[in-house]
Amino acid sequence: MNRFCAQPASQAVTTHDFAILGSPTELEVVRLSDSLSELDHPPLLIDTSEFPRRHALGFSDCGWQYDSVSLNTIKAFFLRSLHCNDWHKQDSGNGHKDGEPLRLQLRTLREKDSMLGSLLRWAVTHGKPVVNPLSTLLCHYYKLHTVDHLKQAGIPVPTTFAGNDSESVKGFIARHEQVICKPLAGGGEAVALTADDLSAEFLDRLSEAPVLLQERIHGTDVRAYVLGGQIIAAGALMTDRVDFRTGPQNFEPTPLSPEECLDLIKTARAMHLAFAGIDFKRTDAGRHVILDVNPAPMFAGFERLTGLDIAGPIARFLIEMVE
Repeated sequence: MNRFCAQPASQAVTTHDFAILGSPTELEVVRLSDSLSELDHPPLLIDTSEFPRRHALGFSDCGWQYDSVSLNTIKAFFLRSLHCNDWHKQDSGNGHKDGEPLRLQLRTLREKDSMLGSLLRWAVTHGKPVVNPLSTLLCHYYKLHTVDHLKQAGIPVPTTFAGNDSESVKGFIARHEQVICKPLAGGGEAVALTADDLSAEFLDRLSEAPVLLQERIHGTDVRAYVLGGQIIAAGALMTDRVDFRTGPQNFEPTPLSPEECLDLIKTARAMHLAFAGIDFKRTDAGRHVILDVNPAPMFAGFERLTGLDIAGPIARFLIEMVE
């Protein structure tokens, strides 16, 4: 008999209502797990950081199983991270041909990504809510689509250019007093860019990769968390840094204007996100401009700095979804 179907009669069956995908070392996972446990719903942790090295995940005609626990009875999933971008260290001088270790890593990560992604798609197909489903997670990766989508929805976003044509890059910078450059696919910091930075070397690199440029918006940085169409927390930070993540993140709780609330909720709804971390600028002139939408935001550090509870509302939201 398939061991993923077999269940010894003498072995107690462990069931959970909720499962969290992520690493036990992530503070967000710890906080949400504790909050669910306090509400008498201890979750199953699917440790995506150590799969497949230390955990068994299986699919068969009997459904899905993680180690000794059936996932068929899970009512809802919370996705913190799939950890499919983790690179394993390769020993030097291991006898591989040039490039083989990289190909092996890529193939391994593709297989891991496919299996975990299939699990989450299975959950949605079988009516099990996922916060947030895979279909929404790429809004942080496909930034140009997100910017255009929000703009079409009437949500204020920075003037944007992306491409690899050197003359167009020069023209965009010439038309705007200050410009920032940030990675198209996320994962890196935003930096200021001026005409003086357009060296021959910079322009030559456009033949290797396009760039994303946006007008720089000055003002107060605000991070807001939206959950189930409601704003559950917001904090403000005054900094002169282009990217607030490169310095002290001393967020303090901040009230939001009705216009800010409306656009934050519209942003999450436009990107089909039940839970989102949204960054925007609040200018001295009273404008607000949406800068970034994160479909799997960190929040433990924000909780510590502001004293605002985010894990608790998420736990209650998950429970309400399945009751």
